[in-house]
This record gives sequence, C-alpha cells and structure tokens, in this order.
Amino acid sequence: MKTLEEIKLEVRTLTGDDVRFSLVNVRVMLRTGVNLKAIKETQNDDARSIREVLSALAELGYTLTNAGRRSFHG
Repeated sequence: MKTLEEIKLEVRTLTGDDVRFSLVNVRVMLRTGVNLKAIKETQNDDARSIREVLSALAELGYTLTNAGRRSFHG
C-alpha cells in the first residue's frame, strides 16, 4: 500500500511543476479533505484517505498503481 507522501511525490512528478500540482491538489482537497501539500500525520497511512485520494485522482485523469505505473489521461 502507498502512503499519501508517496502519492504526493508521484503526482508532483506527473504534473511537472508546482503550479499544476497546486491545481490538482485543490481539486483533491475539495473532494477528499486531504491536503497533499500538508498531509496530517494521522492521514498519511490511513487506508480510507488513501483510497479517497486515489479515487479523486483517477476522476481527474491521474492513474497511480502499486506497481509504479503512472499515467495521465486528461
């Protein structure tokens, strides 16, 4: 299982810069309540938070897998 910190690093890589990452982060935050820029310690390895973030990212076109494959479909 991933942690939110690992997910944050993957999303930063996919978005390519801080501005795009910020835009994605705001949309994830509105959907899940998780701020990837300031992850709460209690959320980092929380399975529910991770599922919600991964789901929100998938809705936005970002697919992250445990195998490390990443893609953007948007």
